Amino acid sequence: MKFSSNTELCRLMGRQMGLALITSGRFDGIDVLVPVPLHWRRRLRRGYNQSELLCRGIADVMHRPIVSHSLVRHRYTHQQSLRRGEMRMQNVEKAFKVIHPEKLRDKHILLVDDVLTTGFTLTSCSDALLSVPNITISVATLCKA
Repeated sequence: MKFSSNTELCRLMGRQMGLALITSGRFDGIDVLVPVPLHWRRRLRRGYNQSELLCRGIADVMHRPIVSHSLVRHRYTHQQSLRRGEMRMQNVEKAFKVIHPEKLRDKHILLVDDVLTTGFTLTSCSDALLSVPNITISVATLCKA
């Protein structure tokens, strides 16, 4: 899905995620969907952001807006799957920032990523998001490694 340019599969899996989230009943208060961002160079090379495509699929089912450009990866990071342990944490530490906090203020956001391994990427994103007043952060990932 991520490395073979199967964008349709990304969106299909997002729809499945959305159905599971609705069925659980624990995500009824979500206001907006926020994908974990890629650095612009990686997005240019890959051609898409798999987390954003998952968000599109979730939005198809949950009917929530996607806010794609408020949380940005402002520092290029190496691919997490090639790192181990503490190197993963150092790789993404302070790599994200919020540039349009007004779009997220007073919202319950669903932060979406494709894979959860150590949680360092989601933690770093959440650290940046916590600079926004009065937000609640929930997390959804397609799979756990």
